[in-house]
Amino acid sequence: MTAQQSGLSIDFGTSHTVGMLLGTHEVPVADAVAAVLDRVRSEAERTLGGPAGEVVLTHPASWAPIRRTLLADAARAAGLGTPVLVPEPVAAATCFTAVLSHRVDPGAAVVVYDLGGGTFDVSVVRRTATSWDVVASDGFEDVGGVDLDAAVVGWVGRTAGGADPQRWQRLAAPETTADRRLRRELQEDARIAKEQLSRANQTGLPVPLLDVDVHLTRGELEDLARPMLDRTVARHGRPDPARQDHCPLSHRAGRTSLVRLSTRAPSGVFEGVLAPTPGGPPPRFPRPPGRRRAGDERGGPGIPASRYTRVRKPAVG
Repeated sequence: MTAQQSGLSIDFGTSHTVGMLLGTHEVPVADAVAAVLDRVRSEAERTLGGPAGEVVLTHPASWAPIRRTLLADAARAAGLGTPVLVPEPVAAATCFTAVLSHRVDPGAAVVVYDLGGGTFDVSVVRRTATSWDVVASDGFEDVGGVDLDAAVVGWVGRTAGGADPQRWQRLAAPETTADRRLRRELQEDARIAKEQLSRANQTGLPVPLLDVDVHLTRGELEDLARPMLDRTVARHGRPDPARQDHCPLSHRAGRTSLVRLSTRAPSGVFEGVLAPTPGGPPPRFPRPPGRRRAGDERGGPGIPASRYTRVRKPAVG
């Protein structure tokens, strides 16, 4: 798995001995994951007033057994006991039916569209009498929320960088600790601006070093996001001519497709790209009980941090 957060790339690799470099120290990936899960455990116990009775962890559908084993071992090292491991699209489909009360009959299939922080996954899952089976899965490791953040930063450079090219270069390619700190500040403000456009049609974005504010509109963000989202929709709905065995995932599903969206990108950005047919109704973004409004940092108790919508299967051809 590759997770790009704050410029950090983590690869689970193929063994427990693989490490990641933090500063000058090499840390085993299992230990790093256990440290994150330990923080999750402490927060959960603080909220619940005691240990959780059962722990369920989700993982990408494509993960091989050794990666799932590493995740389970990290959970045990964090004091979570032996977790129940569930593929992410299965968890999303279960929430779609059990929490959001959408009906999917046994034998029917849904498409799970998962645009996360650093990666994109799309899967077909089929309903069985008791659970879900993953029929197919595909995706990209270079498409996610951080890429949209980077697109916003690039837009800032084109919009405001020309006023002082030398100072903008310090932000675009920082060489000192102070400039790297300012670059991270700009990236964080870009992320916040992106999220604020879930609730507003325009937002301000301060630019360090240049000491100016630029204003980003929902329409401008949609234009920045469209090339990225077009790639994900193409992966979902069109065959890859370079792969003779690649059947569009949407062709393997029934008439109802489940779409799971990142919580850190405004829902309006997705509506035009994910609309099923020209002139058809836009996708709906129902909010599970207990969820706060789009752009908030946390969901309600027991609700996964994602949004769901149902769209009709695109017409073949």
